[in-house]
Amino acid sequence: MTVLFMPYRCGRCGYQIADLKEFELIPGTRCPICNYRIFYKVRPPIVKRLKI
Repeated sequence: MTVLFMPYRCGRCGYQIADLKEFELIPGTRCPICNYRIFYKVRPPIVKRLKI
């Protein structure tokens, strides 16, 4: 069974973490570049198709 991991982006510097192992290694879930604590999930753009 594979676990899907959504990438996270730092709120301050924009550094992206795309690997679950790297995300778990960071103590206290802080950015390794700027030491900021808030991460946002990177989500793909939503495309809605309408029937005309």
